[in-house]
Amino acid sequence: MIYLLYDGSRNCVVTLKSGSGVGVAQAMGAWVQVEGSSTRQSDTGSFQYYAGPVYVTAPGKCVKWGGSHAGSTWTSGWEHCG
Repeated sequence: MIYLLYDGSRNCVVTLKSGSGVGVAQAMGAWVQVEGSSTRQSDTGSFQYYAGPVYVTAPGKCVKWGGSHAGSTWTSGWEHCG
């Protein structure tokens, strides 16, 4: 499961494991990018429980975010604008 969270000033993305893979090191990733930037903040590697958190501050802009786990990748569109 990939989550986008917001604490009032920063966007945060985390990819969490569930089920039988918890505790087993597997390739995972979490990332977030601010609209207008070519750079994304990311955390990728082999993890037992979660990838991330990764943070960006994006006042007045949209973010694109996503993650990967177990061979699947998901990416949002530009959203959570403001």
